[in-house]
Amino acid sequence: MAIDTIILVRVFHLLVDRAIEVTTTGGVSVRAWWTVGRLMIAVEDEGPWIAPKDIPGLFAETSPDYVLRQAARLTQRMDGVLTATNEGRQKGLCVILRVPVETPN
Repeated sequence: MAIDTIILVRVFHLLVDRAIEVTTTGGVSVRAWWTVGRLMIAVEDEGPWIAPKDIPGLFAETSPDYVLRQAARLTQRMDGVLTATNEGRQKGLCVILRVPVETPN
């Protein structure tokens, strides 16, 4: 599947803008890499801590976070997946976007 670059850019902007918005001190980092058949983008913020039990609901249709809800909807249109972790830290969140990509033959 070819990546829809317009949707990809929109999701990227949503994730980075949200990370900047929730980070009042500290910073935001973005990493991108390829794995077999997937593009991976991680957006990590230093915003408020989120309990691990609340992380799965961040991307649900009932999530109070409109930006993450919208990013999840758009990601699904690319057959991708959004996940998040706080990696045991006391602050911040790392959101990971996984999108399947076509590999040249």
